[in-house]
Amino acid sequence: MRNYQNQALDAWVANGDRGIIVLPTGSGKTLVGIKAISLLNTPTIVIAPTFDLVDQWRTRLKKEFKTEVGVFGGGERDIKALTVSTYDSAYIHADKLRNKFGLIIFDEVHRIPAAGYRNIAEMFASPYRMGLTATLEREDGLHAELNRLVGGKVLEKKVKELTGTHLSAFRVGVIVAESSKSMLKDGTDG
Repeated sequence: MRNYQNQALDAWVANGDRGIIVLPTGSGKTLVGIKAISLLNTPTIVIAPTFDLVDQWRTRLKKEFKTEVGVFGGGERDIKALTVSTYDSAYIHADKLRNKFGLIIFDEVHRIPAAGYRNIAEMFASPYRMGLTATLEREDGLHAELNRLVGGKVLEKKVKELTGTHLSAFRVGVIVAESSKSMLKDGTDG
């Protein structure tokens, strides 16, 4: 792991194996989660917002742990020591899942304070909790609830801190697209 990933894991452990790690997209949040799973060696569920992310987690966990990974969502109801679920399925079936996992990892944790999804954090008995996100703050201010639901922010690294060493350099610019009116004038139908 990179130094900032080790710092993130150490800060999470120091916070009682609870809390939120805020790292930019592409900086290896998944690897930090995998190391937490290895460290605790307890049944774990990863909650992700989309089927694509569920599939990515499943593939990565299978590779890292060389074991079958359960999926709960999208018509699958397979619970294993390592299980991945969508937010929607974890919410709908919280009563079936609530006491089966020692560690719960929330990918895109900023979604948890939403009215329905907060029930996942409130109903699950998991004593160990990790939140992963690139964008912690919510426009509605409900990110303040994350401390209670998952644990406070234990580490945050900004894009600027990792650019050039761990992330590619980038340039921010504005791309001006033609309006649909000008496209129509040029004979295109958009």
